[in-house]
Amino acid sequence: MDRFLLTTLAVWSLAPMPLATRVHGRWLEDRWPRLSTLTVYLVILCLLAVAGGLLLGPGVLHDGPYYRMLLCVPAGLALGRAAQSADRRITRHFAARARARARTAANGRLPGAPLVPRSGAPRPVGLAARARPVGLAAGRPAPTAARGEDRDGRGNRWSAKERDRETRVGLGSLLAGAVLEETVFRGVLGRLGLDVGGVAGGVLFALAAAAFCLTHVPFGWPQALAKLPLSLMTTAAFLLSGGIVAGLVGHALFNWEYWRYQRALGTTGER
Repeated sequence: MDRFLLTTLAVWSLAPMPLATRVHGRWLEDRWPRLSTLTVYLVILCLLAVAGGLLLGPGVLHDGPYYRMLLCVPAGLALGRAAQSADRRITRHFAARARARARTAANGRLPGAPLVPRSGAPRPVGLAARARPVGLAAGRPAPTAARGEDRDGRGNRWSAKERDRETRVGLGSLLAGAVLEETVFRGVLGRLGLDVGGVAGGVLFALAAAAFCLTHVPFGWPQALAKLPLSLMTTAAFLLSGGIVAGLVGHALFNWEYWRYQRALGTTGER
């Protein structure tokens, strides 16, 4: 029975966002239009954290000498700053690529495609003459101005109304998300990975790191990839310290900086 419960806990802990999206869209959105998927996601994380604590004990939070917890605070602050810097670099890279694609689309050609010579201009020869899109690429429509737009052209995975509802997040929700995500993705899944050990435990750690990144896919793949440094750093902090304190502090600092940035833009919503 314990093995069945732990396996069930691991499976659901790897997919809290798909579960929240399903529950919200299937049963809740029509009745409570102002209820965000994020709220459902936080409730599910809370349930998973409680279940993990009951099944695995206090080792979900910290397992080792308590003096390490004090050392984890400054380590977590440094972790948060490093993760924020890496996140900013990755998002700027993808933003620059999106702007480049928008400029080339405005010029009427695909990125990397050769310029069509005007009448009387010398034609390209050699490799340049053969550098043209083929197969599926030859019939591909011009890309949209922004990356991550869905088939309806509304952007990412949400409509404008949904995107406004999901991204206007208050500081309380962001800090609660940091605590609960670290408890589930690092505490619960990390403790299960250590208990399993071996190759299977390593695979579980890798899946947990990837699952954390994938929870940000609704905001676009660049955002999901930008969260990989934070995920890897907090996983390493858990392995080195034996608990989630360092990762929790770093993640909370990361989310606080995000809230400050959104507040400066005037796009936060207190909920």
